[in-house]
Amino acid sequence: MTERVIIMKKIKILTLIGNNYGGALQAYALYHTIKKYDKNVSIINYSPFFGKLSLKDYIKKIVYIKRDVKFNLFRKKMLNLTAKLSILEDDKNSLYIVGSDQVWNPSIDISVRENYYLKFVSDSNRKNSYAASIGTNYIDDNENNIKTITDLLSQFNYITVREQTANDILNRVINKKIYTVLDPTLLMKQEEWKKISKKYNHKEKYVCVYTLGLNRSVEGVIDSFSKEYNKKIIDIFYKKRFSNELKHENGFGPIEFISAIENSDFVITNSFHGTVFALLFHKKFITITRGDMNSRIYDLLKTLKLQDRILTENDGIEKYRLTAKKDINYEEVDRLLEVERNNSLKHLKNILNVKESE
Repeated sequence: MTERVIIMKKIKILTLIGNNYGGALQAYALYHTIKKYDKNVSIINYSPFFGKLSLKDYIKKIVYIKRDVKFNLFRKKMLNLTAKLSILEDDKNSLYIVGSDQVWNPSIDISVRENYYLKFVSDSNRKNSYAASIGTNYIDDNENNIKTITDLLSQFNYITVREQTANDILNRVINKKIYTVLDPTLLMKQEEWKKISKKYNHKEKYVCVYTLGLNRSVEGVIDSFSKEYNKKIIDIFYKKRFSNELKHENGFGPIEFISAIENSDFVITNSFHGTVFALLFHKKFITITRGDMNSRIYDLLKTLKLQDRILTENDGIEKYRLTAKKDINYEEVDRLLEVERNNSLKHLKNILNVKESE
């Protein structure tokens, strides 16, 4: 069997563009995967979040200047971006795909979020989503907000979401078939990611830590664990948090991020994409739950039968020891992942109108 694409339109991806590791890498993965079927694809460089910088934002911009330069280079080199836009207009020769990332997160003002529901696109047969995410375990119950979402999503040609939780939530408000698919980063196999990763010069193995919003008690547990594990820490963070650090790093771009995980001996994260790349690179890992942002991590690790890698912020060093001792059967994980990958690619090919032929 070979595959052929019935080319009718340009393909445009609408996603969140920002200096966020997961956001940049999922955008690259969706773009890279679609290019296998149709070269005429671009990412809309939409920047709706503008305004004066607060003092805190200005300081953050200075702190992360090295990182931000690398993000800009990554987008320039690895993505086919349109001209920068603050207002979206319909190109009637284009097929639109919104997603992945948290494009439908209720925290985004509805006046902006309407664009991620493709309100500006006139024809329903050109509106699609791939792995769109709500990002939380609930949806805003404001009646007008729900009505807006219902009206806009009912006009979609094809809807796929990233989490089963999102599927369940949206099924309660719209009468339309919704499919659950993998995050785009998981559509690419390990060997594809290795092509853009790079080797480190560090001779010693290390624990890679990538965590957001970590409390001090958890930092202490991780520090103690790394000493017991007899590996120093490379912490992807802007300041020193651990006494057992090899280094902390706030200047990593997307390539350096995946490279830090690939070259590590163990990964500790509370991030979805930190978990994803630990899986893709066959690392031993621990994922720490974080607030109400856990649905996508739970869904993924449940699918891959790895719920035992999840710890909470209340777990102590003993849980870390026990989890570290458990081996991961990556042959089984890869088998389960390949089933999900093939199913997700089937839905993406349906969106793209890819047909199989002899």
